[in-house]
Amino acid sequence: MTDHTAMGCELAEARKVRCYLEHYGLCRQRTAAGRYERVDPCHSWNSDRVVTNVCLFQLQRHSDHHLNPLRRYQTLRNLDASPQLPSGYATMIVIALITPLWRRIMDPKVLAHYGGDLALANVHPPAVRRLRERYPDPSTVGSAVAA
Repeated sequence: MTDHTAMGCELAEARKVRCYLEHYGLCRQRTAAGRYERVDPCHSWNSDRVVTNVCLFQLQRHSDHHLNPLRRYQTLRNLDASPQLPSGYATMIVIALITPLWRRIMDPKVLAHYGGDLALANVHPPAVRRLRERYPDPSTVGSAVAA
């Protein structure tokens, strides 16, 4: 394998990890007409960190990129409605490679983003039971104690 081929493979893998962390657990809901809702700032994670800004040309302002695909990368904005990653891209990429650590950090953030409603999140079906056990539905926690 040539150096260029190896470098291309590494870049392709890095892109997959980046896309994974930019969209983890987020889901566009279906409308009454059966179509997916329009993309808005809540459909991708942002990370408004100075180092990430400088090194990745504002790439971490991912939500604005989706809303305004023709906007030049230098002018992408951080949107308050976007969920925020707990750290910069470099740190989050490393964490994403350590699955148990990633889930421990990000699963509560996904649930908080959806107000604890796991049905709204993009969850791999076999993981639903595990997540419900670890993070019970907040609307049922109080009622179970009162009963």
